[in-house]
Amino acid sequence: MSFSIDLKKELLELNIKNTCCKKSLAWGILLDAEVNEETDEVSVSFSDEEVAETVRKIFSGVFGKAPEISVEKAAGKQRYVLKQGSRTAAAMISSWNEGRHELGVKQDCLNCTTLFLRGALIGCASINDPQKEAHLEFRLKHPARAALIYPLLDELGYPPKISNRKTGSGLYYKRSGIIEELLMHCGAQQAGFAWINDKIKNEIRNTENRVTNCETRNIQKSVQASHRHVTAIHCLMH
Repeated sequence: MSFSIDLKKELLELNIKNTCCKKSLAWGILLDAEVNEETDEVSVSFSDEEVAETVRKIFSGVFGKAPEISVEKAAGKQRYVLKQGSRTAAAMISSWNEGRHELGVKQDCLNCTTLFLRGALIGCASINDPQKEAHLEFRLKHPARAALIYPLLDELGYPPKISNRKTGSGLYYKRSGIIEELLMHCGAQQAGFAWINDKIKNEIRNTENRVTNCETRNIQKSVQASHRHVTAIHCLMH
């Protein structure tokens, strides 16, 4: 199982008390959703069945009925697709595509913005295993939606880098310190500490390798110097 899936599962297990926060979480999960304006149906997919089932329960509570879930294949990989019929959700997502910045987040709630970001981590983010290169990215098929989440991250003091591709836009981080702080801010304590611990292990391993390499070079130099001395002595004796 990947670190990215473990992160999503941890975030989905966190308890949420306020109704407004549950809605904010749902909007965040739908940040990269597709919308069928003719049927008022929105869809979002996941690579893990357990994640998809948990999101299904969340949507059921927020939108009043459970979405359909189906298994599809994309690029040779299995995806679990949730299709939620909701005129409200369809209208909100269509407004995002038009460049409107209404997030559906309650402004006077201190936690709603954080829950929206948590939802975005669940719905459209990917993160490398901490033993690999530091990289966390929000991948969005619709560039207009990158403008929705960028100000939220910037206000927290974590302005992301932007990448534009043919398949959409990405907001990403390559600094492990920022990734740790963002995970902690969104409630992913286990993932944050796992990231820190693995980073420390990597630093210790790299230090040990540097020390070993340095000692090896010093031994090689000593052997080479001794060889030169022995050769010089032999020359003098003959």
